Order: sequence, then C-alpha cells, then structure tokens
Amino acid sequence: MLSKCHTTQTTHWDHPCLSLAGGARTSSTKSPKQRSSGGGGSGGRVATTVRSFFKKAEPTALSISAPTSVQHLTSVKVDPASATGYSGLPPAWEALLASNHISPAEAKANPMATLGAVECFTHGIRMNSKVAMAKRISAVVKCDHSNPRGCFSTWKVLGQGASGKVYLVTPIQGTLGSRICDGSAEVAIKEQSSSELEFVKTEVGLQMLCRHPNIVAVLSPLFIFDKSVFVPMEAMERSLTDVIKRRRLTESSLSYVTSQMLQGLAEMHRLHRMHRDIKSDNVLVNASGTVKLADFGFAAEATLEQTKRQTTVGTPFWMAPELITGKACKVTPIANP
Repeated sequence: MLSKCHTTQTTHWDHPCLSLAGGARTSSTKSPKQRSSGGGGSGGRVATTVRSFFKKAEPTALSISAPTSVQHLTSVKVDPASATGYSGLPPAWEALLASNHISPAEAKANPMATLGAVECFTHGIRMNSKVAMAKRISAVVKCDHSNPRGCFSTWKVLGQGASGKVYLVTPIQGTLGSRICDGSAEVAIKEQSSSELEFVKTEVGLQMLCRHPNIVAVLSPLFIFDKSVFVPMEAMERSLTDVIKRRRLTESSLSYVTSQMLQGLAEMHRLHRMHRDIKSDNVLVNASGTVKLADFGFAAEATLEQTKRQTTVGTPFWMAPELITGKACKVTPIANP
C-alpha cells in the first residue's frame, strides 16, 4: 500500500490516497507509453525502480534449527478460588489486583479485560483525577482577545455545521497569526459562539493533549472576539466523506485509511481518552496521503472518579451497538502514588 521509490535525483512516495484527493497527485504526468518504456528522464527511472521494487524475490532454501531447551515456568489461568481470581500471576500483578478491589467474580467474568488493565498500568499511562485533568487542560488552552481578522487574511469558508463555520485563512506576516502558525502557509479556523466557551476549552484541551501524527493539531492561542471563539488548527484539504462521494475506495485504500485512523485512536485510548464520534466527516485527508482524526466535540477522558461512560452521544448511523443499548464501558481505576 505504501512504497518508497528511490531514484538518483528524487524521492517519490506513492500510495492509494494520492489518487483520491480530487485530482491532486504527485505521480509523473507522462503518458502510459512513456512511463512503461522506461524512457523520458526521471519518470522512466521511477517506473523502472517501481517494477524492480515489486519484482518477486527468488525463493531461498529454508533451514530448521535444532530443538532448544525451553521450559514452561508460568501458567496464568482463571481461578475463582484464589484471592485475585487468577492463579500463576506474578506477585506484583496479584498485589495490583488486590489493591484495586477487583473481585474473583469480576476477574472470571472479564478475564482479558482485567489482565489488560493490569498490563496498561504496568506499561502504560496512569489515569488522572477530574481535578488533575482540569488542571492539564487549563495549562495548555490559552486565549487572546484581539480580532483574529487582523492576524489572518483571505477567510475562505470551507464548511458550515451546527456548531459554526470553518475557514481557510492565511497568516499575516509580523502578526500573532504568523507566530503561532510556525511557517505554515495556510491554517484552518473554526468559529463558534462564545456562549459555549467552557465546552470549547474542554474540547480543544483534549485535542491539544493528544499530540499525534494522525490527530489534527490545534494551535494556541484561541481568539475570543465579538461573541465568537476562533480556534486555529492545521489545515487539511478535505474530509473522507468528500473522497468517498467521488469514487468507491479500493480495499487497499480502505486498509490504508483504517490503519491511519486506528493509530490515532490507539494513542487516545492509551491516554484513557475516547473520541465517541468516529465517522467519515471527522476523518480528514490531503493529497500527500495524510489521514487525521478531527472534531473532539464528543471526546471524553476516563478519570479515577468516573471510569464508566454510557452517555448516548455521536452520530446514530456510526455509533457502536453497545453505546446505542446504553452499555457502560468500564476502565479499571488505578490510583496515582
């Protein structure tokens, strides 16, 4: 799905999403005859390199090593008769289960989830309290009360929804806009009502705390002006909805987009955060094949005080069955030392 083709002069990336972004392509514009013939300068060399890259390698002889002296020393299994609900656990894991009051009945009913929670504590990120989460959001969300139209020009409307408008703007050199954009030629700005300021701060704060290549980055500060909140963020060319309206995606394209989405979600879940509104409208792409999650309006973070979420939020046709039926999703609380 993603291949890197080296030539003596250029480096060229090609994958399925490059042909899905409304005509913006980076491949050679030479005719099929020119590309297939291998002539015509760098385009021919790229085509030749592609064919050699995908050429089937010659089979090699396989060898089987001699048996090794492997000893099976530990066997973990569900054991309702034990104090933790398992037998064969390492002592440190037994102590964790006991200290967090996970009963043998719970361990028997959810064996993999229980072990996953312990493993997450051992190797992952510990859960925050509500107070700690609020402090982290407050630390990253900064506000400015100047007019954003004095910092950005153009203001081309990209889309409009129930919560407000999204513009594509150009930072004006020598202003706050150029400083926060860090050299970007264009950025997107989402305009919302200032009556929802606290809600916007929470949404933006969670998104800013999830720094990942597959999550849209929010720029700081927010602009609060004339009863509106303006949220600057990195610009993406279009949503996945725009792409699938133009053409049907191939299986390889779907695999690529899905893998990129899952990498962004995996980072959120590692931080005990949930998006809760995954749909094609909230998946943004560009001509270079970048795929990012956007719109954290329904995002939430599990805390020590609230480890379950069963609020029915999101878009009906995109909601998980357990969410529609009101089933609570539980995250085992781990107390900070």
